[in-house]
This record gives sequence, structure tokens and C-alpha cells, in this order.
Amino acid sequence: MNATPLTTLWQRNPVLVRLLALSPLLAMTQSLTAALGLGVATMIVTTSGAPLLAVLRSRLSPELLIAASALWVSALVLCVDLLMEAFWFSLHHRLGLFLPLMAAFALPLVDSDARKPMAAALEGLTTGIGFLLALVLMASIREALAHGSWFSEVSLLSGGTHGGLRLLPEHYHFAFWALPAGGFIIAGFLLALHRRYTTTASRPPAVRARVTTAATPPATPPGTD
Repeated sequence: MNATPLTTLWQRNPVLVRLLALSPLLAMTQSLTAALGLGVATMIVTTSGAPLLAVLRSRLSPELLIAASALWVSALVLCVDLLMEAFWFSLHHRLGLFLPLMAAFALPLVDSDARKPMAAALEGLTTGIGFLLALVLMASIREALAHGSWFSEVSLLSGGTHGGLRLLPEHYHFAFWALPAGGFIIAGFLLALHRRYTTTASRPPAVRARVTTAATPPATPPGTD
């Protein structure tokens, strides 16, 4: 059954449900600007990569489809990498190794059961938006708790000197939330909240199993064998 965009965006969020791309989720959410840049780049790859793979899925064997998917996603990641290096060099430098590594964690995000290019593109778009929202949500919490600011590195996008929005006093600094341990704790809380408040309308109702005792065969009188 094909999933609706809302289902793909929330109930089948690639990070909160399938636990995909946890490495960039923990590494690139120290800054909201870096999380936004990586999320938008991944969304472009998932949206543009899914249509061609939907066409190839019915024409290639599973072995060849895996190789074609890897080549196609790698080519798209290379294009995004070069474009970002040309127009947003500071942001490109900030993302570092995780931009080319997008070829690895974006590949399972592009995977779809859709056979039509438009349906696959829509599913790739909603999957990319879901990944972007997870990054932005976690980065907003971590940056606010660690530095008391929001969009402190916005100059990487605009090229100016603006320092973003200050939420807490200048002297506030709690470096623990910028460390991997703090990221793990926040990610755990987000996963728990998602499990708690995800609608259960699409889940099948639980069926109570009836336990019955097996009928005992009648005893055979002795000497009747």
C-alpha cells in the first residue's frame, strides 16, 4: 500500500522511525545552519534521485539495481557538492566530510516501492523533508541549550556578519549539549516523544489470544489393547 505524504513525513520519518542517518543527525546538529544546509542538500538528492530509480526498478535485476542506485545517487551528491562549493563555500567547508558521505546515508532514503516517476519523486520529497525537519528540530534544541542562541552561524548562508538570534544572556554556555553525549540524550528524548504521540490509527488492533486446554483423551481400560 502506497503511503500518503503525511504518513511518510511523520509516521514513517526516516530518522524517528527507521533510525536512518543517525550519524549526521548527531554530528551536524550542533549548529542550526549546518543542519539546514545538510538537510536541504539531502532533500534535493532524494527528490531528484527517486524518479529514475522508479523507472529502472522494473527494468533491472535486483543486483544491477543496487549498482545503478549507488552510481546515480553518487553522481547527484557530486553535483550538489560542487554547486555548494562554488556558491556557498563557507557552508561547504562547515559540512566537511558529511557532504560527500551523503552518498552513503542518502541511498536508503531514496529507496521506494513506487513504480511511477511522479509518485517516487513525491515520496522522495516527503522523505527529504522529514529528514530535514528532524535535523532542524534537534539542531534548534542543541544550539539553544549549548550556546543560548539560534542561527548563530547564519553568516555561512548570507555571507554577512549577522550573528543570529540571542535567546539567553551572552555569558551563557553549556558545552555538554554540543558534545556527542548531549546529542544522544536529546535524540533519545525525541525518539521517545515520537513513539508516545504517534497516532495509532494505522496500526492493526491488538488481538487477544485465547488459551484453551487440549482435550484429554479418555483413558483406555486395561486389557483392551
